[in-house]
Amino acid sequence: MDINYGCAGYVYGIFQAALLIETGYCKNVLLCVGDTPTKYINEHDKALRMVFGDAGSATILSEKNSAQNSAFNFFTDGAQGKNLMVQAGGFRMPRKIGVTDILNFDENGNGRTLENIAMDGMEIMNFVLKNVKRVIYKTLEILNLPPSEINLFHFIKPTF
Repeated sequence: MDINYGCAGYVYGIFQAALLIETGYCKNVLLCVGDTPTKYINEHDKALRMVFGDAGSATILSEKNSAQNSAFNFFTDGAQGKNLMVQAGGFRMPRKIGVTDILNFDENGNGRTLENIAMDGMEIMNFVLKNVKRVIYKTLEILNLPPSEINLFHFIKPTF
């Protein structure tokens, strides 16, 4: 099956694989993930060319001899979609030659069309800083696992 969720696709893939295994439909699941976001980045967009990259991975998940099932906690906020999107090319704004493919430059000299990815990096970072800790603690609560049982939480700080 194709789970078309960009960066979150891996996590949703792990979730689907866990469901297949824990319901007994599968003993093993090979999760193959690939994303090619650079096809949506304009060559004149120097900011996003440094952030996005194409990648792929393969992960095997197998049944375990444990009574405890996996726990997942998803958090999304569709109201923040404007902070990371491709405006044109879908049903809301179909591609139109001479309209959606016009190259525009922002105040920092980054060029993109409505058919390219646009991202407000500060808003994305603020979303993460505001929500990730709460989501992690909620997941621990679902597992009935006190935070004191975790030896280390390690978050990578962006260097840009």
